[in-house]
Amino acid sequence: MVEAFGVEEFLPLGVVGKLRRLRAIGSGGMSAEEIVKKEADHRFIYRRSNPAVPTDGRLVIVAADHPARAIGSPGESVAPEVGENYQKDAAMFYAPGYLARVVRAASYADGVMAPSYLIEDMFLLSHLSRHEGEPTFMDKMFLIGCMQRLGLQGAAHELDDMMSSFTTERLEELRMDGGKVMWRYTEIPGDATGELKEKYIQGNRDAQLTAKYIADVVTANHGEGIRTFVEPLYMTWDGNKWASSKNPRDQAKVNVVASALGSSSTGTWLKIPYCGDDMAFVVNSSTCPKLVLGGASKGDVKPLLEDAHKSLEYGAEGLLQGRGVLYCGPNDPGAVALAMYQMAHGGASLDDALRIVDDYRGTGMDMITSRLK
Repeated sequence: MVEAFGVEEFLPLGVVGKLRRLRAIGSGGMSAEEIVKKEADHRFIYRRSNPAVPTDGRLVIVAADHPARAIGSPGESVAPEVGENYQKDAAMFYAPGYLARVVRAASYADGVMAPSYLIEDMFLLSHLSRHEGEPTFMDKMFLIGCMQRLGLQGAAHELDDMMSSFTTERLEELRMDGGKVMWRYTEIPGDATGELKEKYIQGNRDAQLTAKYIADVVTANHGEGIRTFVEPLYMTWDGNKWASSKNPRDQAKVNVVASALGSSSTGTWLKIPYCGDDMAFVVNSSTCPKLVLGGASKGDVKPLLEDAHKSLEYGAEGLLQGRGVLYCGPNDPGAVALAMYQMAHGGASLDDALRIVDDYRGTGMDMITSRLK
């Protein structure tokens, strides 16, 4: 099958060059920072008449934070915009391709979760496509800023995930809807000895430090009326790396602990993995709303949509998914995001969702280029 989503067609390389130029010298007497703030103000004015969370209480958000944590592999999918040498472990480090896929997908979802540089790229792109009196693709979006990124994959300090991207003050300044943090917890197995036990002891200490960082951020965000999206994961050492457990009991445990971090949980949402047929137990582990993640791309969207549909049936409030949507084999990220949106908000069945993926593939590819100034 021919790749339906053309990165260059949707977001030409020359446009990415304009973003670099805006960052370097600004435009129209404004610096890049002033442009970003102006675009944030435009979005705020547009969204004042629209509820931040849809009235059905559900959200479908595109996760776009993996490259900033040193993750370059999308999974099993192919990214034709990068050379063969970069396919396996570095495709997501190619900014033109990543930005194009994120903008395409997020435009058909409720919004996006991303670190500071990517949200700012999107605001700058919004500036290039803005026409007087008309909303841009950014104005309708629910925006979640990633607040950590120092828990780099493969680093010795991976579980000590310090705040390093958005701050509470910056989220407030850009009128954003939430901040996202991740807490990876590990326990020391009773049968662990020697180097393995030391690995777990250090991981446990790092997890404790991170829990305190997160508690402070939840408290600060609450003080400003900003939601915090906490991703709690139960981790085990597989001999080469830390890996998240999909055991329902483990996930329920960290969900409850994460719900208690900070001075108030009224603005806390959880981002959790799909845990199979006992997902209802996991969803009901606390009353904080829950969005389900998707994991690495499998190159085939059917399993991704199946798990998403089951998650919603089990009671999750929505989906917060990245690589499987952005790098979706021969499919269009926008069509996959729309399918998830319709499942969450429109009650679409799995068969309906698969038809949407086929029917909307490659449509509206000029949604950005037709508006560029």
